[in-house]
Amino acid sequence: MTSWWEHKVGRLSPTTAREYKRLLDKRLRPDLGKRCIDSLTAAEFDAYYLRLQRHDDLSPSSIRQVHAVLSGALGQAVKWRWLAFNPARDATLPAARRGEIDPPSPTKVRVLLRLAEEHSMEFGMLVRLGALIGTRRGELCGLRWEEVDLGAGTLVVRTGVVDVGGHIIEKDTKTHATRSISIDAGTAKLLRSYRKRVDDRATLCGVEVAARAFVLSEWPDGTKPYRPDKATATFRALRAKAGLETARLHDLRHFVATQMIGAGHDIRTVAGRLGHANPSTTLDIYSAFLKEKDRAAADDLGRLLDDE
Repeated sequence: MTSWWEHKVGRLSPTTAREYKRLLDKRLRPDLGKRCIDSLTAAEFDAYYLRLQRHDDLSPSSIRQVHAVLSGALGQAVKWRWLAFNPARDATLPAARRGEIDPPSPTKVRVLLRLAEEHSMEFGMLVRLGALIGTRRGELCGLRWEEVDLGAGTLVVRTGVVDVGGHIIEKDTKTHATRSISIDAGTAKLLRSYRKRVDDRATLCGVEVAARAFVLSEWPDGTKPYRPDKATATFRALRAKAGLETARLHDLRHFVATQMIGAGHDIRTVAGRLGHANPSTTLDIYSAFLKEKDRAAADDLGRLLDDE
C-alpha cells in the first residue's frame, strides 16, 4: 500500500488524495497492512466488507470507497508482477444506494437568498450564483473576475478550489473541462453593484482589487477565495430559518437542474450548465424528474390525436 500510494498520490486530485489517505491510515493499514498480498482472497474481502457494514456501520458508498483503494493498489501490484491476479476484482460489493433528490422550491430559495444577503454580501452572491448557474461548491468559490463578462452576460468556469488540511488549493474542474455559462440581466446587474461594493471596500482599506481577484472573497484585495468549508457551514447555519432543515448547499445544484428540466430545456443544455461530461450522467441522476416531463408529453401528444 505504501508503494502504491507513493506511485499514485501525484495523479489524484487534492480532495481524492485526502480521502484515500484517510482510508489508508484509518482503515486499510490497521486492518490489512501486515498481511502478505499473495495470501489475500476474494472471500476474505467479502467478509471484510460485511464486517465494515454490520459492525462498523459503514454505508455502501463508504465501503465502495474502501474497495476502490484496495482494488487500485492490488491492480497496481499485478502490473508490477507482484501478484498474478487482483483478488479484490471478484469481491462482492454492497448495492449502491442513490440518495433521493429533494430540491428546494423557488419560494424557499428566495427566502434563503434574502437570509444569505443579510448575512454578508459575499455569501448572498454565492447563493445567487449557486441557484442560477448550478456549479459545484469549489467552482463557485474559485470563480475570478477575469472570467466574468457582464457586457456579454457570461462567465467561464475554469477552475475550482478545495480546502485540504486548512490550505486552499486551486485545481481544474471535476471533468477537466472549461465551460461558458450565460447569466441573466438581473444577475448581471447585481454583479455590477456587488463589484462596486468590492471596489469601495478595497479603497477604504487602502488597497486595490487584484487583477486576478476572486469574485467571492472576504479579503479586500480579493486574493483569497471564500473558503468552501465555510460556505457549507454558513449554509447549514441559515437553512433552518428558510424552512430547509435538511437541505445541503449542493441542493442548489439540484434546484437548477430540476427547474430547467421542468421548464422543458433539453438535457444536453442542462448537462452543459451543470458541467457533466456526458448527458447520460444527467439522465441517470434526474431520471425521476424526466418521467414527469414524459407524462406531460404523452398528454400533449394524446390531445393532438383525439377528435376535437
